[in-house]
Amino acid sequence: MEPNNGVKVNVGRVVINVSGAIFEVSESKLLHFPQSLLGCPQKRSKYFDSQREEYFFDRHRQAFEGILFYYQNEGRLVYPDNVPSEVFDEEVKFFMLPVEPNSCEKLERVILGDYNRSRPLNIWQRTLWELFEFPNSSLAAKILAVLSQVFIIVSLVGSCLKTVESLQPERTKVIENFQNHNKSVYRDLTPSELHDDDWFSFDLVCYSWFTLECAVRLLASPNKSEYFKLLPNCADFATILVFYLELIVKMAWPSATVVVRLLETFAVIRILKLVRYCEGMKILVITVVSGIKDLGLLVTFATTFVILGSSAVFFVELNEQDDSDFKSIPDAFWWAIITICTVGYGDKVPVTTPGKFMGAICAVLGTVTVALPLFRFAAHFRTSIEHSSYILPRRDRKVSSSRRKSR
Repeated sequence: MEPNNGVKVNVGRVVINVSGAIFEVSESKLLHFPQSLLGCPQKRSKYFDSQREEYFFDRHRQAFEGILFYYQNEGRLVYPDNVPSEVFDEEVKFFMLPVEPNSCEKLERVILGDYNRSRPLNIWQRTLWELFEFPNSSLAAKILAVLSQVFIIVSLVGSCLKTVESLQPERTKVIENFQNHNKSVYRDLTPSELHDDDWFSFDLVCYSWFTLECAVRLLASPNKSEYFKLLPNCADFATILVFYLELIVKMAWPSATVVVRLLETFAVIRILKLVRYCEGMKILVITVVSGIKDLGLLVTFATTFVILGSSAVFFVELNEQDDSDFKSIPDAFWWAIITICTVGYGDKVPVTTPGKFMGAICAVLGTVTVALPLFRFAAHFRTSIEHSSYILPRRDRKVSSSRRKSR
C-alpha cells in the first residue's frame, strides 16, 4: 500500500491511530468494503501521517472498536455497550460504513419522517410546512403545537365524560324493565336532535380543527406521495375519517347503533396524534414496533400454557362436575389466562386438591412466561430512550440550518 505522498507502510497491515489508541488491521479486511472510508486507499490517504507511518483520526476511541469489528466480521455491526447510540451512529456515518440505519432510526423515519427531504419551493407552502411540522422552529409554531395538543386532550376527555350518566341529555333517557328491575338507558339522538346537542357541538369544534390541520399539512407537504407513509399523518386522516363516517351513519341510518358504537371505539385512535408532539408517546410506539417479534414470542408462550393449563384443570376437576366451575376446556380458558397473568379475579377457582396444584403450577409458569420476553422489551426501551435524547434536537438543528441556507 502506498499513500499519495509516496511513503510506504507495512504491506498487508494498516496502522490506525484513533485519538492516541493504536489499532492494526489486515488491509485485506478493509478492502472488502471499498465504498467505506478505510476500505478505499484514496479516501483514507488524506489522514496518513508520513512521520509516524500511520493513519490518524481524531475520533471516538471506544466507538472505533465497533467500527473495526465491522471490518473483521464481514460487515456485522454491533453497537458497543459503553458508547451512546447517537455517538456510534455519527462514527458509522463518518467512516462511511455501507450499513442500513439501525431499527430505531428506521422507525424514527416512519414516525417522524425523513427530515433530509427537500423543502417546498413555494415560500408560503414552506412557511406553513415549517409552522405545522417543526414545533420548535418559531414562536408561532410552538403556539400551534400547544393548541393542537389541547384539542387532542380535550377531545379525549370529552369522549370519556359524555358516557357519564349524569351528563347524558335528559331527553334521551328511557326507562326499561330488566329482570324485574327498572333500568335507565340512553338512546341515540335522532338526526333532528343532533343540532341541539352540546356534545355534538363540542365534537364538531374539535374535529373542525383536526380537519383544518390535516388539510394544511397535506397541502404544505413537499412530497404528497410520502405523506400517508408517516404514522402521525395516518392518525390525522383516520381520526377525521372515523368522525365523518360516524356522522353519516347517524344521519342516514339512526338505527345502526352497533356501527355507531364501533366507530366511536375506533375514534380513540386520535391519541396517536400525540406521537408528533409527545416524546414519551413516540418512545412507546418505537418500543412496541421494534419488539413486535418478542411480543409474538410472548403470545406463543402464553397460548401454549393457556391450552395446557385449561386442559389439565378441566380433566382433574372432571369428577366434580356439580361443584366445578369448568364445564369444558374452552370454559377454562378464562381461568387459565387470568392465572398465568397472575391477576386472579377469583370468579372461577378449582375445588379439588389436584386442581389447586395445577393452578399453582400455572401461576408459577405465568411469571416465567411474562418475564422472559420482557428482558427483550427492556432492551428495546433502553435503545429508544437513548435515541430520544438526540432525535428531536437533531430535527430542530436540520430545520434551523435549512432556514439559514434559504436566506
